[in-house]
Amino acid sequence: GQVLFDKPQPARLRNLLDAEIAADLRSHMIGDGPDAIEKREALTFVKASVKLDAATGQAVDEHLRFVEMCRGGIDLSASFELAIKDEATRQSCLAFLTVAAALVESFGGKRRRGAGRCRWELAEADFEASCQHLESLCDAESKLKLLLVKDADCKDSLEATQDNCQDDGTPDLVVDKHEFVCVPYRLDLEAPAAITSDTLGNVKETLDFVPGTFLLSTIADVLKSAGVSDPSRHLHNGSVKVSHATPEIRGQAGAPVPLSLSREKGQSRFASRRDWINELAGQDGHGLKPVRSGYVACDTKSGQIIDETRPATRARTHNTVDEQSQRPSSDVGGVYSYQSIEPTTLRGYLTVCRSLAQQLTLCGQARALSVGTSKKDYGAARIEFETPVDVNETEVAEESISDLVETFWVVSDVLERNVALRRTSALDEFVNDLAHHLQLELSLKAAPRIDVLQQFARTRRIESWSSAWSLPRPSLIGLVAGSCGRLKIAFAQAVSRRLVTKCLTSLEFQGLGLRTVEGYGRVKFGHPLLSMKSHDVCPADRRETLLEHAINQESASYPVACSLERAIWQRRIHAAALQNATKFVRGLEWQVGKPTASQLGSLRSRVVELRSVDDRASFVHWIDRLVATPNRADKWPDRALRVLKELVENPMAIWRESFIDVKGWPTITSGGDERLKHEFASEALRAVLDGCIREQGRNG
Repeated sequence: GQVLFDKPQPARLRNLLDAEIAADLRSHMIGDGPDAIEKREALTFVKASVKLDAATGQAVDEHLRFVEMCRGGIDLSASFELAIKDEATRQSCLAFLTVAAALVESFGGKRRRGAGRCRWELAEADFEASCQHLESLCDAESKLKLLLVKDADCKDSLEATQDNCQDDGTPDLVVDKHEFVCVPYRLDLEAPAAITSDTLGNVKETLDFVPGTFLLSTIADVLKSAGVSDPSRHLHNGSVKVSHATPEIRGQAGAPVPLSLSREKGQSRFASRRDWINELAGQDGHGLKPVRSGYVACDTKSGQIIDETRPATRARTHNTVDEQSQRPSSDVGGVYSYQSIEPTTLRGYLTVCRSLAQQLTLCGQARALSVGTSKKDYGAARIEFETPVDVNETEVAEESISDLVETFWVVSDVLERNVALRRTSALDEFVNDLAHHLQLELSLKAAPRIDVLQQFARTRRIESWSSAWSLPRPSLIGLVAGSCGRLKIAFAQAVSRRLVTKCLTSLEFQGLGLRTVEGYGRVKFGHPLLSMKSHDVCPADRRETLLEHAINQESASYPVACSLERAIWQRRIHAAALQNATKFVRGLEWQVGKPTASQLGSLRSRVVELRSVDDRASFVHWIDRLVATPNRADKWPDRALRVLKELVENPMAIWRESFIDVKGWPTITSGGDERLKHEFASEALRAVLDGCIREQGRNG
């Protein structure tokens, strides 16, 4: 029992972000343009390698392979968080990390062959002071004292928060479910977030939103800092509920696309203008394809969709490391992949009862947190609360009704249980739960009868794993967000239409089914979006606009930027020499059979020696002797030697349009084009002449 039901141990080192290059250099490499792609490719190069026999140390036959390697000289920076509140323990850990980082000499693969040499250091850390601090922790036998982590208050889950709270006998807060306010929050993902939904083989798939479950511990801390003595009690009785965080669309939280929306077959999802048909409004679904996924933002009054989006996800591959050898090994798991949400902005809201909201000041509060799984590598985020807003009730005429036809739209998964207490996704259980709530809220003698006139519903099953217990968590089975339909509600007695509307509005924020505190069970009733027959969707252009500033010599990234520029230009020069060899031959005014093969061989020997500007003098001297020898000069076309001499004497002549035109070639540094022209003048001439010699040899 101690192992199985003990509180999960919180991670002490978390929010370890990926090491990144400097921001000024990174701004040149973000985007889908050809220049940005080429600059990213210049960060790495391919090197030939072989497999070595472990017994003999010799290269194994028929095992030639190529290894992609990163260029040296690049400065990478990353950040991490030590979840330790005790200052003395925190300083000891930082001192140990500072000294340990100085001992790292290399990382990555092929370290024994000399690759991966590096220097690690913690920014703003004093190495000498860290050494002295560690020496003070040593006893007479020169053994480090055990650093006891005293941060028992660190909580990673709501269960830990509940265990630490003691019952002081104070009565629970009486919650009026019709009197509440909404506190919007903004969740900025600073790193990819892995929200595991299912595991397929060695790949863990992710959700495209952040469930409120991952925000409960942070919400409890915020409430505690705002003066609430027992946050867990308010979360238990439903006076505080948190919604799922969904992608931000034009400043508002996106809602899942209703399953009743379809588009014409063959219409691209990425078209600038899209016509979506609403089958729930009576449109024929023949020849249409369901939209199925994504999030929409719509006008609150008309219901017209103003924009839609789909969060970007990416799969990253990892490998397990054997503790003994500290090397990747398949014996302890092998290779696995995490699918994650790319860094973006999400939005949601808190539902707080009015009596509690009057005691809180949440606007402007911000917290750093980790969401999802594998928090050492994923999930770094920041949450910020905004100004609370009152829920506006829809103006409805006062009248008595005995039945009502209403649409419903599930905006977060609805989790229900059947009579056998088994989790189910049946729409009948959702209808029964709604009827039960209407009976209680309206104080009816009998539950109303609800018939499903039309439905577009699907099921979702979310699987997860408890690392603390080493056991799978219960599966979350329910109606998937986006399910919608039309209901007919028949009351056994006449009721006020205004009261029914007020009750349904309350249910939109309070939720139906299980785990509503965590954001599940949110349903919208009578939304105008579902009453429109079609939607003309014009998505906004979300391509990121980057301001690329040329890196000057004062920047710390200048040496790396120069190295990347050289790699890009060198690759382009050799590619241009091979692709345009025929044009270069015409520019040199060579002819068929002239120059002869013997003269081409002599020219090649001179071209090989052309390494710098200083080597051009001997090249010009060779051309002058060639012109002075009639029987050798006759083997060249009339003006060929004169054009060749002009190219050799003038280093900038090779950059003419008739040869290598560098107009539009990418640069990163300030004045990089002129510097690279002088630096690669000899190499460009050598590449052009070598390509011309090969082309003339094929045609001669």
